[in-house]
Amino acid sequence: MGTSAVPVFGRHPLVVSSQARTAQAATHGRYHLGLALGTKLLTEGGFGIPFERPVARLRESLNALRQLTVTGGADFHGELITATTPVPARVPGADAGVPLLVAAMGPQTLRVSGELADGVLPYLAGPRAGRAHRSGGHRGGPGRRPAGAPHRRPG
Repeated sequence: MGTSAVPVFGRHPLVVSSQARTAQAATHGRYHLGLALGTKLLTEGGFGIPFERPVARLRESLNALRQLTVTGGADFHGELITATTPVPARVPGADAGVPLLVAAMGPQTLRVSGELADGVLPYLAGPRAGRAHRSGGHRGGPGRRPAGAPHRRPG
């Protein structure tokens, strides 16, 4: 069970993490969190937030969310996002590390996803786009599964 894709604009990582960890506890560890950049129209027209530096915002959101979902706390200070918790938030029944997936289409978001996320949620991807997703995933961090590979929890 998981979200399709929560836009990183308009939703602070502290709130998203709390909701994700609660959903993970309720589903006994079978939850994954899907994230997306969203669109300029939704971000600016709906949220009233400038759609600026979207890939940097995605990167910072993933870094903050990784800290928050693993430990329940964060001390993250980015250029666009700050997420700090004086005391880690405990969610009974939540496993450490909610899987983070990204709805990614372009090469930059695929690169960030390969480096920091647990997988991608291809959007409007036919066979040609699927091949591009898989070939772009090798640019992820060392020891990472390709960004286009499906995420499966052990066990």
